[in-house]
Amino acid sequence: MLERHGFDKVLIGLNAAMFPFAVLCIGAFAPAIARRFGALPTLLGAAIVFFALAPTYYLTNPWIWFGLRFLAGMAGAVSW
Repeated sequence: MLERHGFDKVLIGLNAAMFPFAVLCIGAFAPAIARRFGALPTLLGAAIVFFALAPTYYLTNPWIWFGLRFLAGMAGAVSW
């Protein structure tokens, strides 16, 4: 998608790295979050955030993609 809009391959690679970077950042805190709020509310919140980011495909601003991919990575890490 970003390549079609003429973005540099390095920028696209950094963008793709945001999901695993978020997993590394939030992974240590995910158990504490689940203990504080409970497992089910935490998983439901993560699922809501993850699916709310589905319209990301239609956005063309790569800087917005960085933030949204980071949020998706955080939501993905909590569900593990």
